This record gives sequence, structure tokens and C-alpha cells, in this order.
Amino acid sequence: MIETWWATVLLINIVLLILGCVLEALGIMIMMVPILKPIADAAGIDMVHLGVFMTVNLMIGLVTPPVGLLLYVACDITGRPFDEIVRAVAPFLIPLIAGLAIAASVPQTVL
Repeated sequence: MIETWWATVLLINIVLLILGCVLEALGIMIMMVPILKPIADAAGIDMVHLGVFMTVNLMIGLVTPPVGLLLYVACDITGRPFDEIVRAVAPFLIPLIAGLAIAASVPQTVL
């Protein structure tokens, strides 16, 4: 059971990170929640836990290219080119992904 839980959490995170890079967050939620809820139930993942790490995944997707809507907002506000904004934001992806890993792997941190 525990191997299924870990594998399911890891697979959901990978899929959401990839989707977050190429699609808008609300669209991903509308498409993926009906698919992921039964999978998470079967693997024993708490729904609050799923919601938290899904939201964190999608927020990371908002600052990753190529779609990265927040990157375009930053470009518009600062007047800087897109590639400069991406280089400035890139170091912050490391702690964001580390926080996601902690939130996803230790449910007690978010419950």
C-alpha cells in the first residue's frame, strides 16, 4: 500500500508539473480533478493533501516557461524582456520544488 501511495503521489506531481508548464492552471484543474480524485482515493491520498500539492504544482507552473503567465505579467510591469525575467526567476524554482517535495511527501505538513 505504501509503495502505491508514493508512486501515485510522484506520478501525479510529475504530470501536474508538466501540464503546468504548457497549460493554464484553471483549465488543468477542470480537466484533472475528475481524473485524479478516484486515483487518489484508491491510493489512500487525503483529498486536502491532494488539493494542496495540486495547487502548489500549478502555481509553480505559473512561473515556468513557455506559458508562465506570471512571467508575462512581470515583463509587462517591469518593461524587461522575457528571457531576462526567466533568468531572474529561475533560481527561485529550486526552493519552490523543494517545498513541493516536502508538502507532497509528508502529508502532516499540510493537514
